[in-house]
Amino acid sequence: MPRSRVLRQAGVTLAEMLVVVAILALTATIAIPNANPLATMTADAATAEVIGAIRFAQREAIRTGAWHTVKIDAATQTLRVYRLTSSGNEDTSNPVLHPIDKRKYDVAFNSNGPARATIVLVDFDYNSGGNSNLNTLGFGPDGTPALLLSSKDGDFKAMLLGKVSIRSGVSQRNLAIDIVTGRVSG
Repeated sequence: MPRSRVLRQAGVTLAEMLVVVAILALTATIAIPNANPLATMTADAATAEVIGAIRFAQREAIRTGAWHTVKIDAATQTLRVYRLTSSGNEDTSNPVLHPIDKRKYDVAFNSNGPARATIVLVDFDYNSGGNSNLNTLGFGPDGTPALLLSSKDGDFKAMLLGKVSIRSGVSQRNLAIDIVTGRVSG
């Protein structure tokens, strides 16, 4: 009989355990998306605001029989709805009021709050002789999306493309504007 017999206990070493935990952690980060409910709700709320503004401008154009425009500016992170004069400029004497709070229809994104939504892409293309990637979406008196060139002559360019993208955290929403009806989907 051997003098000292070493009994080995069944089990795993600390190094083996750390490798398994590391593999599980890596798998979890890949399998579970980076979900931030606040970012998702913020992106949804900002998207709803843009959709509401576009629909409101179109309805107002039809209701009043005057051209209305939605200006979505990614550089300043703002959205404005306004009416156009017969010369094609902003009608400052008749500001468009937000239907809920009855203030001038101006919305600021990416404010200083904890939840921030950012306009990352605005692309309205009218193929108007070099004017592409514009940030204004116009609606004629019949509700058709178009760019007013001259109200005197009734000259306008039909929209060829309409896209808006909004992001909050990792949540991004992409909107498309139908070039014939002005319907917003996204």
